[in-house]
Amino acid sequence: MPMMRIAVVRMASDSMMAAISWMGSLSRWGFPSMLAREVLGHGAEMGAKFWLMASGTALILIGVLIRWKTSRYDLKDAAIDSAWTLARGRRTAENPTALEAKFNEIRSQPTWTGKATSAAGTAAGHFAAQVLGVVALVLMLAGLALATFGFFRG
Repeated sequence: MPMMRIAVVRMASDSMMAAISWMGSLSRWGFPSMLAREVLGHGAEMGAKFWLMASGTALILIGVLIRWKTSRYDLKDAAIDSAWTLARGRRTAENPTALEAKFNEIRSQPTWTGKATSAAGTAAGHFAAQVLGVVALVLMLAGLALATFGFFRG
């Protein structure tokens, strides 16, 4: 097996300033240049501003991901989606609404025990989605606060 060589490239401070000035020339108002200076500082090291903004952005993305994944279990979202489907006139026999799809899933169970288990699972998923929705909202707000603090004060 051939050996692989890994090279490490370190940017000098003058090349960082050249990159920042080039970014500033892209915009008439200089916003990218200001953003690069605020995030990276004048040196090549990543300071507290960068890490505060990066962790805030990560928290926001985690909150959005949690909200996106739990939305399929939320019955309120299913009800809103069903109302929207009916209001647009898109409901057909082949295209049931979200609530009808959940009820059909429960109805398709062959026994009463299966129907009860499926209904209980749907209800438990709804309550878990409600709790995780609040957690996602708190994560997004904390991430927004961290990113804002990092941009203005960090």
